[in-house]
Amino acid sequence: MEKGALVVGADIGGTFTDLVAVESGRLRLHKLPSTPHDPSLALLRGLEEAGFGGARRVVHGSTVAINAILERKGACTAFLATRGFSDLLHLGRQTRPSLYDLFVEKPTPLVPRELCFGVTERVDSRGEVVVPLDEEEVDGLVMRLRGMGVETAAVCLLFSFLRPEHEERLGRKLEEQGIRAYLSCRILPEYREYERASTVAMNAYVGPVVEGYMARLIEALGPGRLEVMHSGGGTLSPEEVRESPARIVMSGPVGGVVAAGKVSRATGYSRAISLDMGGTSTDVALIDGELPLTPEMTVAGFPLRFPGVDVHSIGSGGGSVAWVDSGGALKVGPRSAGADPGPACYGKGWEPTVTDAHVVLGRLPGSALLGGRMPLDALRSEEALYRLGKKLGWGPREVAQGILMVVLSQMAGAVRTISVERGHDPSRFILVAFGGAGPMVGCELAELLGMERVLVPPCPGTFSALGMVLAERVWDRSRALMRELDGEAVEEALASFREMRAMLPPGWEGAEVSAAADLRYRGQGYELIVPVDLSWGWKDWREAFRDAHLRRFGYALENEPIEIINLRLRFTLPAALEVEDISLTQGEKDLRRNTLRTGAKKTTVSFLQRGKRWVEAECPVYDRFAIGGGKPRKGPAVILGEDATVLVPPGWSFRKDRGDNLIMEPAEGG
Repeated sequence: MEKGALVVGADIGGTFTDLVAVESGRLRLHKLPSTPHDPSLALLRGLEEAGFGGARRVVHGSTVAINAILERKGACTAFLATRGFSDLLHLGRQTRPSLYDLFVEKPTPLVPRELCFGVTERVDSRGEVVVPLDEEEVDGLVMRLRGMGVETAAVCLLFSFLRPEHEERLGRKLEEQGIRAYLSCRILPEYREYERASTVAMNAYVGPVVEGYMARLIEALGPGRLEVMHSGGGTLSPEEVRESPARIVMSGPVGGVVAAGKVSRATGYSRAISLDMGGTSTDVALIDGELPLTPEMTVAGFPLRFPGVDVHSIGSGGGSVAWVDSGGALKVGPRSAGADPGPACYGKGWEPTVTDAHVVLGRLPGSALLGGRMPLDALRSEEALYRLGKKLGWGPREVAQGILMVVLSQMAGAVRTISVERGHDPSRFILVAFGGAGPMVGCELAELLGMERVLVPPCPGTFSALGMVLAERVWDRSRALMRELDGEAVEEALASFREMRAMLPPGWEGAEVSAAADLRYRGQGYELIVPVDLSWGWKDWREAFRDAHLRRFGYALENEPIEIINLRLRFTLPAALEVEDISLTQGEKDLRRNTLRTGAKKTTVSFLQRGKRWVEAECPVYDRFAIGGGKPRKGPAVILGEDATVLVPPGWSFRKDRGDNLIMEPAEGG
């Protein structure tokens, strides 16, 4: 696509829908409340309001799949397994979600037990047929499923990744009777029965919901314009998503990580921790030179074995509701007030939220959001916190301070999970703070973690949508091998890689190809994903695995046999736009048109210093678009933009770099 064409990134969150448009290198933003009952309405309304309707390409991050799982609003799905294994989804693994809780309950599987069926057939671990597929039995079962109103079927037969014929024949019979079949041999031809079964079941469960949603968008936008962000950090066409719809469950948060990685690298920082604090949740990720990929995600307590960007989410967003538990302790989240009724200051509800705490402490001056288009009711926030404070014996300001201390502690714990607990020192990373609320807490969180540099991008409140515009097209393929590493195994692996390359759909010609393998020492119960070069011999594979094992676990075994478990290929088409192609200068009239019009030149704000004590400081109020480059300025300061407010505490300085990012650092001499 030509770089001058209008391209739109669209991120639908629980509270706001964000749109970013780029045309001929020029950036435009639009933000509006989400429509939870039908997320597509806010997207289409936003395109019309902002004048983005003529976009040649709309890249969309959707919460439709994850919401269908969390709210249990997916399709009526049946699960078909080899006879004797129909309870696979209900048995799962023997790991306990809470080791010492005698009353812990595992999440209920997406497919009820009465819709789980066994099929007479058997393939052994070498791919040999032991028991042929019973065709008559299958015909009767399919008619029974049709009579039960089943919409989709997840098919996961033993060792189908070695011999897929039984699944293929079963799938054809299901499709002939109008039941959409999702086959493990196509979706996840990998070893481990439970993870494979869970992944296929999740795809079958969300498939009709995702397809129906995309069909409505395609009807409104026209064919050939829509792309969808997937959990692996790239985009796919709607037709490609149809094959594996569960690939998009984490598409929204991933956009922000993609943008954080690209912007931080363009600024000269290869190591970054992204902090995306939105209305419903806070998402953090560690970027050490490249996107952090994991071979498996956990969604609503179930494994989803697709490559995904490693994002850690907690229920601490601007709309997270504060409450008092039975022991009298102040809690925040995970429940959110969402877009409707939203925080108390939105004027619809009375639930006290994180946003209300910011309002009461003077951290949102001007009494409006979205550049003045969304007024805030400060008195309503104070009343909501007063009602909560009566249960604690606190005043509204004490409640507001307590809410923010709880939230900052939760966010610090989330960052330590992805950094300290994995051997990374957060002080060696820059914190990229974005989302509607991230720039308000970035510096205070950095102090808690010992971090000394915070970057706030030019459009923090719509940053995830910008990441969708900047994302590459990415297609992942995997296949089981299950061989001990030697020369013959590598030759077989190379033949499998060639077969996987030949399966690429049209439009992917010329894609960059990267290969990897899941390797482990014989007897281990886990694997490491190791990048491999297709020109390597088997000894190069061995050394690459040993180096990876040494980096990850601190040791490597010299003479222990190594096994190849799975093979992976990632196909990447370059992004149509890069950070350098977009002018992020703040002089654009359309960026300034909704800048918050406040007459205040100074305001009093409460700041938390090092997580221990609160200080009040009189701060100058800056228009972000009017700040020039040059020498750093000392805090405290409040910096207002159209889509987010930035707070600079006392003892910190701020400057604008050549890319229009705000860089905050501890000021010299405190």
